[in-house]
Amino acid sequence: MTLHGELRTVLAQLEMVSQVAAVNLEASGGDAGEDIGGRRPPGGILHEDDRQLDYPQKSVEHFRRRIAKAHSDWALGAILKDAQAALEAAKRQPPPKDAGHPMPGDYNWKRWVAETDLSAVEIARKCNVSKRYVNRVRAEYRMRDAA
Repeated sequence: MTLHGELRTVLAQLEMVSQVAAVNLEASGGDAGEDIGGRRPPGGILHEDDRQLDYPQKSVEHFRRRIAKAHSDWALGAILKDAQAALEAAKRQPPPKDAGHPMPGDYNWKRWVAETDLSAVEIARKCNVSKRYVNRVRAEYRMRDAA
């Protein structure tokens, strides 16, 4: 696939992921009294995130502006790499911010088990589960990421 084709594909995927209408949960939302058949709910993309250098999840418009200014294949390759990172960031929930580790039953527990540097024995001891279960969770997580 050509560089331009890859860019189009990644941008189309990013647009599908990021262009979801989101409901504004603030009490001052303008569509508070409308029924399901009404207008599209407020919300969507925050374009001010595009200006933050360390924020990986940029909007599709950000990449389209960069492509319009690009004058070499090297620049297009860099844009493709950034767009792929943005797509990956859009698909994946950020890791939990708390200092401790989640416990079994927590939403992020399996992810933590798969990504931590602790051994299976240490995780089993800390979380009061079997080492065999920890190894099975890690194997399932690797299979899911490979797909």
